[in-house]
Amino acid sequence: PSKPRAPPYPLPGKLKDYVDLAANPAVRLVEVLLRRVLGNASSPYGVDALATRYFGPDGKISLDGLGIFPITQHVDIPHLGHLTMTVRSLEFGHLNSVSELLLVARAQELTFRAGVGRLDGVASLGLVVTPDPSSPLHGTTLIEDFDVNISVRGLHATASALIALNGTGLKGLAVDQLASPGCLFAGWRSHPEVSPLMTAAGLKLALVQPTVSPPDDAPGLEMDVDGMLTKVSRSLLGQYWEEVQTLGDHALSVTLRDALNEKLQKTIMASGSCPEPGPAYASMPVSNATLVAAIVSALGALVLLIFGHVFIGMMAAPRASASQASTSTAETPKPRDAHGRTLAGGASSSSPRRTPGGAAAEQPAQVRQERWADFALAQHPALTLPVRMALPLLVICTVFLFISSNSGPGAQVMASVTVNEEEAVSLPPVFSFSLVSSVKDMWDGGVYPLAILIAAFSGFWPYLKLFLMLFCWFTPPKILSISRRQALFEFLDAYGKWSLVDTFVLVLFMVAFSFDLQAQGNEYTKPIFQTVGEDARFLIYIHPTLGFHTFLIATVMSLVVGHGMTACHRRALKRGEYGEREEYIGREVLAGGRRRLCNVLRPPAYVAGKRFVYGPASALGVSLALVLFGIFAETFQFKFLGLAGLALGPEASVRPYSVISLDLALPEASNAPDTLGTRWIQAAFMFFSAVIMPVYLIILLCLWTAPLSNKMQKDFLVAAQVLNAWSGLDVFCCSIMASVLEIRQFALFIVGDKCDMINKIIGQTPLADKLEGPKTCFDVDSELRPGFYILALSAIIALVTGHVTLHRCSKALHAGSGLGSPSSSVLTRVVRSPSRAVSLGLLPDASLEEAASSASASARRPSARPARRRSQQRGAARSPPRCRRFRRPRRPRRPRRPR
Repeated sequence: PSKPRAPPYPLPGKLKDYVDLAANPAVRLVEVLLRRVLGNASSPYGVDALATRYFGPDGKISLDGLGIFPITQHVDIPHLGHLTMTVRSLEFGHLNSVSELLLVARAQELTFRAGVGRLDGVASLGLVVTPDPSSPLHGTTLIEDFDVNISVRGLHATASALIALNGTGLKGLAVDQLASPGCLFAGWRSHPEVSPLMTAAGLKLALVQPTVSPPDDAPGLEMDVDGMLTKVSRSLLGQYWEEVQTLGDHALSVTLRDALNEKLQKTIMASGSCPEPGPAYASMPVSNATLVAAIVSALGALVLLIFGHVFIGMMAAPRASASQASTSTAETPKPRDAHGRTLAGGASSSSPRRTPGGAAAEQPAQVRQERWADFALAQHPALTLPVRMALPLLVICTVFLFISSNSGPGAQVMASVTVNEEEAVSLPPVFSFSLVSSVKDMWDGGVYPLAILIAAFSGFWPYLKLFLMLFCWFTPPKILSISRRQALFEFLDAYGKWSLVDTFVLVLFMVAFSFDLQAQGNEYTKPIFQTVGEDARFLIYIHPTLGFHTFLIATVMSLVVGHGMTACHRRALKRGEYGEREEYIGREVLAGGRRRLCNVLRPPAYVAGKRFVYGPASALGVSLALVLFGIFAETFQFKFLGLAGLALGPEASVRPYSVISLDLALPEASNAPDTLGTRWIQAAFMFFSAVIMPVYLIILLCLWTAPLSNKMQKDFLVAAQVLNAWSGLDVFCCSIMASVLEIRQFALFIVGDKCDMINKIIGQTPLADKLEGPKTCFDVDSELRPGFYILALSAIIALVTGHVTLHRCSKALHAGSGLGSPSSSVLTRVVRSPSRAVSLGLLPDASLEEAASSASASARRPSARPARRRSQQRGAARSPPRCRRFRRPRRPRRPRRPR
């Protein structure tokens, strides 16, 4: 017989590549737990006490629930016949009599010792003997069913195993590769001197008592035969006990050891090479290349904006000085009479400066505006050349950022095992999310609404929006009219926020599926680890990679560039905040030239007017109150069931969330809560989902009801439009509804059949009675809370009321000129240039002379207002008054003399 052999020390090769078991914190923790708690008979949490608590006073456990029975073995006996042995069931008893549990670790070797005072094993066997017709034994086939009970007293076993793990090789494997034997054995040290798994073993027995029992319905002869076999076996064991011990020790330490090592070598040889990891639907070279292209594009746009405007300023300075000089020389002195008074026919400082051709300086500007109306924004002279070049370059940069984020992994499910805040096991990513893989997995798992939502708004809509922005920028008005271009810009601005669907879903996954299992945080393991003064932590979390941050930055850049192009469109047409300065006069104008927009288009009827003014204001107020209540109310809830819920505990397994609590729980769900990446995601989520909507409603309410000047109204209108484009509360509600309703099916699809073996074991143990819900290792129940419906209602009211109020405010600002609608007769707005009405779209595209004549005719129309109202308007700007007849001033009266 062969002798036990041990591996040489030190192991050949670089020791730094191998896991040092003696220094591993997890191995050290197991040593302490076995010695001081589990193997301690006096501990209330030892194996004896736990087996008695969960398996009964006999400490009996059955293995029938594993699904591995029956086990059949066929044996051919030469010249005699064929033997078939079937094991139908197996159970062990007296597991609550453990006397010793000990683990000793060396650098790459583990030695385990166990002692049991009594161990009973009961096996239900079936024996079928078929004689060979040519053998001396003749007869029919013998079929025998019986039970064998082996009772062992004073069992002490020792085993030493070589575990030389190449940590460097195992760390680079994917999760699906760890399930492949070829990849797993690649991390095992393959060397002739260290290849055995079991290096040494020993066995000591105090007493063995076998018992053969027939079935209850067996005939008397069969019972007598089984009783005779029991007596004979016990007699032989008692007479040859020392030989039996030696034989058992040799069978364990040599025969079993060599058989296991040989089986291991054959398994390693038959495992083959390590297969490639499964398709990740991500390409890091494409992601990195497009990210570099995006950075280069952004730097190019920044250089154009900075140095281009500096160059333009340097070129414009000499021209401005020359223009001032020509203006000063062109001024002529005003003719005066002998008394120093200015003559009536003299030049006035308020009259326009005449050109050599006799035309006013305003006329070339008007003609120039008419000519510019045929230019696309990319060629519009009202925009500087750096702006015309930089904005399309920023759009291309945003396209590259979206491609970089979608072609690489967006997030990874990580697992971390730490002992006393020291990493014990380094595991590869458990699961990886990319845009294509997420959509494919959701579609394969039957989560169709969520798959369509992410594919449409995170994979298709961002690119469509950017290409439409480029189309509006480069298309001239003869192909895309100015009104359609403005409508398309406003549409892209308002609905570009729907690219945030992927961001909201990932934040939900990060918080909801973060499992932080701490040994001293669970009610079942807390007393055990407090006894030894140690702590262990098993953390499963979702780690956002560079692709997710790139996607979020690209979404923000898409919104910013869209606002920039829309502002350039207004600047080129002199609209909105870039329009000409206007002053208000009329009975609705308050002190300081302010007015309320709600009164501009107000119907004359009393009831209709009240409804027109107070309807939007009331709806905005109700929506604001509902939003403030909804972001703090519980919106949805996750409840983890099965073994995962038992491990988390009754409190941590039930997780209700509101918008605010979801944002506050984000750092705790991360492995690095105080890093810049985590805080950046937290701030972006709070900004889009909870902050923007209340501010938007407040701004809109002030714009509709507060008395403001024309400039402030224009600024507030632009601010409301921008905030409407950034408010993502409606996007958040749609994302939450789709995620909560489909998350259970998707989670069970990800788990798959990985828990099938554990589920069978759980169902056969007393632990199943303590599990809530299905008797499985993992399950989740999700539901929408009443706060979600309040939040969704507030989002719908804000969406409808906001669009209606924005439209009314924009219409009121444009209708105040009195050139477009009869309802503006109650308020007259004086515009310095006649071309203002055409540029605002209040008149059809007629000639400027017709617009000027229309304005002059409306100014000469006799007013029906009382004299008291006309006297209030004498200080306001108006058209030149008609000539009045000269009146001689009255002589002042003499003061009376006092008496």
